[in-house]
Amino acid sequence: MAWQPSDRVWLRTEEEGTPFAIAVVISASAHDCRCRVEHTGVEVKVPFHELQRANAAVQDDCDDLSKLSHLNEPALFHLVQLRYKRLKQIYTRAGPILLALNPFAKLSIYTAKDIEAYASFAESSSEEAGERVVPILPPHVYEVAAAAYDDLKRRGRSQSVIINGESGAGKTETAKIILRFLTHSAASASAATGAELTQRLHQSSPVLESFGNCRTARNDNSSRFGKLTRLHFSLGGALLGGSVERYLLEKSRVVAPEEGERSYHSFYQLCAGADSSLRDELSLGPSAESAAGFAYLVRGGCTKVNGVDDASEFAATCEALSGILQQSSGGSPLEIWRVLGGILHLGNVNFVVDGTNDEDGLLSSEPQSLPDTNREPAALIGSSLESLRLCALIWEIEEERLLEVLLRRTIVAGTELCELRMSCAEATAARDALAKASYERVFDLLVHYVNLSLSQEGQRHSKAEICLLDIFGMETLAVNGFEQLLINYANEKLQAHFTAAAISLVQSEYQAEGLPFDRIEYTDNSAVIELLEGKGVSILSVLDDHRRVRLDGVLLQAGATDESYVQLLHSRFASHPSFDLPRFGMDGFVVHHFAGEVEYNASGFLMKNKDSLFAELPNAMRTSKRDFIRELFQHSIRDAGGSQCVAFPCASREQCFAVAQRSTRPHRSALAPMMPTFRTQ
Repeated sequence: MAWQPSDRVWLRTEEEGTPFAIAVVISASAHDCRCRVEHTGVEVKVPFHELQRANAAVQDDCDDLSKLSHLNEPALFHLVQLRYKRLKQIYTRAGPILLALNPFAKLSIYTAKDIEAYASFAESSSEEAGERVVPILPPHVYEVAAAAYDDLKRRGRSQSVIINGESGAGKTETAKIILRFLTHSAASASAATGAELTQRLHQSSPVLESFGNCRTARNDNSSRFGKLTRLHFSLGGALLGGSVERYLLEKSRVVAPEEGERSYHSFYQLCAGADSSLRDELSLGPSAESAAGFAYLVRGGCTKVNGVDDASEFAATCEALSGILQQSSGGSPLEIWRVLGGILHLGNVNFVVDGTNDEDGLLSSEPQSLPDTNREPAALIGSSLESLRLCALIWEIEEERLLEVLLRRTIVAGTELCELRMSCAEATAARDALAKASYERVFDLLVHYVNLSLSQEGQRHSKAEICLLDIFGMETLAVNGFEQLLINYANEKLQAHFTAAAISLVQSEYQAEGLPFDRIEYTDNSAVIELLEGKGVSILSVLDDHRRVRLDGVLLQAGATDESYVQLLHSRFASHPSFDLPRFGMDGFVVHHFAGEVEYNASGFLMKNKDSLFAELPNAMRTSKRDFIRELFQHSIRDAGGSQCVAFPCASREQCFAVAQRSTRPHRSALAPMMPTFRTQ
């Protein structure tokens, strides 16, 4: 690139809060330029490859990135920063895309008057040819919502709004803002039931946030599941019904939140806000600080969030939950909290190596010295026995039965059924599997109740729908595990769809029609997707192959470990352009994603991918004297990928192998029904 004196350029700077600085080229040699930094007057020599063109100062008033003469990283950063500092504008257009900046503050730009202004503009700016006039209102998320709603009414076409970004970017709040716009706009066209439906839609948010959101290192209200909200409309714009679909619930957070993070809000709300009657019912203890007494809730070292009153949030959750259950005939909120209370006490059950040397012994007075927790049979002692008793009491399951299924299991050896004592590691895995399965089933049941409350007779006659996708963005943490791999895989698929919709298809249409256009160069992430899910050998297919050599913790083929999985990846993909070895250690791998490289630690990959719940555990839950808990495990509950948890009594060899095994295929298939929703019109 040839640089001329007086050219405005961007160069990198070490100044805090501003990674780029504008400079003017003074002179250029064969490989570098001498530049004067505008705001300091300092002259520096900079290599050509470190410079990027800057726009004229007159374009600082631009509100659409696509209209900039030069669009690059510093230009984007500068314009977005300038708009917020000068105008307190958090929205910037990028052609058909809206870029939103999280101000971490309440703004007064979401009033009914604002809704009506953008709705009116969308209607008045529509021409017969279907083209839009130049916007006269500042960029706003209402503009996106208004365009979708107006196009649905005018052309009878279904619409989709994809909300994506890193954790803490404000995706969940943006989805709620769009939802408020759509329900407000549809109110005048809807029948009397529309107001009730709107209320139920808004009731669903605190419930799903309580049970599906948590405090992470980067976000105090991070959604740990993907949510697709479908709103069904008549061609006149009347709201006829709705539904919610969930994807990829982070179940591991129930039992093992990361350092500095919390498990799901619902647990802490329960501990802080339960009244004395509920505390007695669930044996939570008299103090609102009782969260500190439960192992699952303190593993992350964080039980409170600054500025958040868990007791008040509990009251709001209960109010919304009662409304949803009343509309869906879902029973009492107490049954939901009962399951969570049992999970908390279950998490306080710890296992030690059985010191009785009695093959039939399940209880132990003293652990062995220097025990091998991966081999020796497990037993319970001390306070763990009391925690087990409380869990069994709350769930109304026989204590002996619950103890039995946590310490023993049945496997097939040849043609014989064998009962084995589990090791401490295996018993702990069984305990956590039951806790995760119980929570997931409650969450799926809540989604089911929400959908029942939103279901209307008239939605069968719906001609079009608007879909809102609120899904976690790319994650790069200090330690990235199995969950981050799945989340980032989902984002790669969405990025591929976006690339096809926003760039590839448009350029193909221009080319097919013989229209002149400037070809846009962009990064194609097909190589990364092939690495992750390719039809041949891929990161996920190799993981599934390793899963098959283990069944419920029993090794079926030598060498099937997280370490062997990583070694195989290193040997298979060492030369792949999107794959790399970690800088330190050999217990993980690096993937070059479209948003940057992420190093994954493969510890626990095989166990998390298997995520099985062997038959004895749900069988025990089905012996509960409480109808709700018994029925919770009586039927197969579909997970996000359409797979089912199936559990049968171990009465035959075939039935013993009929366990709820899951692989990355269900996780991958979770995305399959989502993608056709976002086809380009």
